[in-house]
Amino acid sequence: MRRAAIGWALLLLLTTGCGVSTKRNNDDSSIALILGDKVLAFQQELKSDPDNIELNRKLLFEYINAYENRRSPLLLDLIYQQGKAYLALVPNDERMKVIHYDFMIKNFILYNRDILHEMRTLYTSSNLVDDASMPPPSAVEVIKILIKNESDLLRRADFTKGKLKDAVRENPAYLKSYKLLSSIYENEQQYDLGIAVLKRGLKENSEDAALHQGIGRLYKKKAIKRNSCSVMEKQILSQSLKAYNTAMKLDKSNTAVLEEVVELNSLLGRGRMALFFAKKYHDTVGSNYAKLTYAQQLIYMSNLNKTMPLVKDVLQVDAGNEWAKRLQLNVHFLRAEWPQYLSATGVDLQGNMDNKFYYVLREYLARRMTGKRDLANGFLLQNSSGMTLSSWEHNLREYFLGELTSEKLFKAADDVCKKTEANFYVGFNAWLNKDTKNARLYFNSVVKNGHPRLIEYVAAKNLLPKIRR
Repeated sequence: MRRAAIGWALLLLLTTGCGVSTKRNNDDSSIALILGDKVLAFQQELKSDPDNIELNRKLLFEYINAYENRRSPLLLDLIYQQGKAYLALVPNDERMKVIHYDFMIKNFILYNRDILHEMRTLYTSSNLVDDASMPPPSAVEVIKILIKNESDLLRRADFTKGKLKDAVRENPAYLKSYKLLSSIYENEQQYDLGIAVLKRGLKENSEDAALHQGIGRLYKKKAIKRNSCSVMEKQILSQSLKAYNTAMKLDKSNTAVLEEVVELNSLLGRGRMALFFAKKYHDTVGSNYAKLTYAQQLIYMSNLNKTMPLVKDVLQVDAGNEWAKRLQLNVHFLRAEWPQYLSATGVDLQGNMDNKFYYVLREYLARRMTGKRDLANGFLLQNSSGMTLSSWEHNLREYFLGELTSEKLFKAADDVCKKTEANFYVGFNAWLNKDTKNARLYFNSVVKNGHPRLIEYVAAKNLLPKIRR
């Protein structure tokens, strides 16, 4: 409790920045309007027992609580004076445990050099700092303490941005300042500003892998923030991959970078490169996640024979792994193994998973392929009704329920991903209706012009030979 009390005392002392300059207001009637009877009772008790540590602690907390509720300047000096009174009562051997100069800045208190200097002086007697006459801390010193608690850095972004900019000016060679400032911009989704900051850092040290990694991450986020299938996105993703490739060369042991290189090559349709790095990631890390990452890329490359053993290995040790179950279903779908698809341990269609609607849709198609059209329609309607569908997912559902024509579906397909899906599902519907000519026509269109990252693209390639002429 004492540790927390001291911490909050120092926090408020620095937050106010007014411990010395604010004149104490002795107007009891004004204070009484802010403080409750409980606080006034503590004040009265302390008059008869001023050295009672517990009463001093409780009174300090009451002042802090009152300030947090009302933010009245009348309380600033009270908190400052009460904080000093409480600290004076704490034995020296305990002060070393509960008073930390760093704590004042770790919690991102409003930065005030005069107050920090005064606090250095105040606590020199407790050997908390070596020299009370040392100058106030520089912005870089502040940043070195801020980085110990990065979540608070983002929470107090308006304040810390200014300090980080100061640190960059004071010491351009201190690269952590660039990284932290970019993380604030990233949190605010101002990706271009974050990228610009990191590129400034590269001028100081172009061999810093973390700077390149950060640039790659922000370019990727910028691309995903836009249309996931636009031409502009591919240009941005290429910049992301370039940065990650540089980071990987500079730090070959960073498996997080390797994982991103797999993902980006896959997003850009560079299947062989994605598979190469996925195999490397699998061999290096060896975890279930790495196995499934490799299995996913094998699926994109239609190498289904190697995929299933990896998936089964994971399911043997983790039977509830949703990703493994989804990949297993994908393999059955790509092989046109409809009974096996329906009998396989399915994914949790009621859970919060990505692309849930598409698993409902593919199970609907598997049911249709087994000749159960009426039951399939009921399944699709029942399992998609409670979902929050995108407008495109809604269009797909309405198309298969007969409420939307193929012409309107194609008209709504405004990017390469949607066009890929539209051609695949219209082609699949033609296959269901024994129209093999149009089924092959649409599937060929997917293979020729589709987005290779989509399961519909892989399915068209694998199912096309199974459609009889």
